[in-house]
Amino acid sequence: MKKLFFLTFLTFITLTQSYGMNAETRARIGSTFTPPLEAGDKYYFVATTGVLYETDKTINTITKLYDGKKQTLGSMILHENRLYWGDGLHTDEKSFLHVFDLKTKKMLKEISLEGHIERAPLIHGRSIFIPTGPAGLIAYSLDDFKLKWWAKDYQGKKLHIDSNLLMVGEKICATTVYDLKGLICFDAKNGKATQFSQLTRDPKSEISIW
Repeated sequence: MKKLFFLTFLTFITLTQSYGMNAETRARIGSTFTPPLEAGDKYYFVATTGVLYETDKTINTITKLYDGKKQTLGSMILHENRLYWGDGLHTDEKSFLHVFDLKTKKMLKEISLEGHIERAPLIHGRSIFIPTGPAGLIAYSLDDFKLKWWAKDYQGKKLHIDSNLLMVGEKICATTVYDLKGLICFDAKNGKATQFSQLTRDPKSEISIW
């Protein structure tokens, strides 16, 4: 998966150079930390400034769709013709989850959250799960965007989740750092911790199944 994302990002950079995006346009957009998403005949990407852009596949026509509230490092996901992404840097204590409707080309929902969102949210069933750094792990309903559960700590120690999220059956797993170090899994339905493996050092923020 990491190789796929890396190649996609390189392909996007190569396309912008091959099709002759001028220096002025590249400077206006700024840097991009994550790869674009493809939907129909368009690409969508968020610059580190938090601005959402749409471009045709020739990279000749680039349209700003949304002005961001904060700087953004996390990846977007596409689900049911909607884009989902979070914002905030590591020092931020407040952030937003954005839900953008590609049919109407309008922001459908913005949810103010504690913490920061450095990774992509994860959708499973009718729930969306968001890693929020020092605020732990949060689950919302996809149907009405109401809070389903919020895991902030485990056995009296504060969670800090900046890793990608992984579904293992009906469990959602992530790594936690700082006060509580290790791999932790939760019941996706109710947010109760089902498994914890403690480590002596902070784990890396990328987890996968082999």
